[in-house]
Amino acid sequence: MSSIEDSHLLSELTLPGTHDSLSYWISKRKRQTGEEWAQTQSLTLFEQLDRGIRFLDIRCRLTGPNTLTGCHGTIMFPITFSEIVTDCANWLTSHPSECIVLSLKNEEKKPAAQTMGAFAQAAAANLGAIPSLLHPADDLPRLSDVRGRLILLRRFDAPPLGIDATHWPDDTAFRHTNKAGITFVVQDKWNMGAFGGQIFPKFTSLVEPVLRKASEDSNLRTLYLNFCNGMSPFTPAQVASTINPRLLNFVTHAPPGRYGVICMDFPEIVEGARLIRNLVELNAPIAAPGAFPIRPQAPDIPHHSPAASEKA
Repeated sequence: MSSIEDSHLLSELTLPGTHDSLSYWISKRKRQTGEEWAQTQSLTLFEQLDRGIRFLDIRCRLTGPNTLTGCHGTIMFPITFSEIVTDCANWLTSHPSECIVLSLKNEEKKPAAQTMGAFAQAAAANLGAIPSLLHPADDLPRLSDVRGRLILLRRFDAPPLGIDATHWPDDTAFRHTNKAGITFVVQDKWNMGAFGGQIFPKFTSLVEPVLRKASEDSNLRTLYLNFCNGMSPFTPAQVASTINPRLLNFVTHAPPGRYGVICMDFPEIVEGARLIRNLVELNAPIAAPGAFPIRPQAPDIPHHSPAASEKA
């Protein structure tokens, strides 16, 4: 982000992100039967950030007074939210020109009101433990306001804290404007059962249209969040092995511009860091001249139809 001009809003950027960013913990121990359905990452948080990821999807449960513990559904990970915040702060100290968007969700499906309040209190306490780390406002910030800081995308009820994203229906695509006037366009449909036993339509029917819409939208204050993950009847790894190459092909031929936040599973499985790097390079129009290599620009990106062998 060091080469991107300070005046630009967060919503004007193309940001690589990960889905269920903590699930790499599953690979750090003997994987239990069925946990292949839960693992969506193999890179640690530091490795994700070092490779260019700037959006983290963090899920936690309340496990004690002012204590949130990372998880994926009911699978718990040996890391607390306090440790996650500290890790992000340490990374930002070494990379002061960057910022991290951190989405935090309460994984308790139907928490009691008391639990909801305690979760919000714990999140606020953990985020407030490091002075000046959290961007305090609930608006869309400009880069000049958030370099070296965390931006919270809050997916749980709480007093004003970060950007309010509590309206988030499960397994769907939607458009919503919150009370602060921020408009979200979110594509977060993960159940692959709707695609007749094929993976490819997830990209052509959901991911690609939102990429195109983000790049064509003249309202640069709309925040686009586009999730490339999926499962059931496929594992996340199987979905990523089909979706990520299509995404790489798209961004390699796409004209530079705003494509929003793109959240991926296993982003490194396609040619190492190339997918993340190519996403970052789409920010060329708002970066300093020469910051990113000049890429061939096509007037439009052709819609790709899979061969029979690709219909996995």
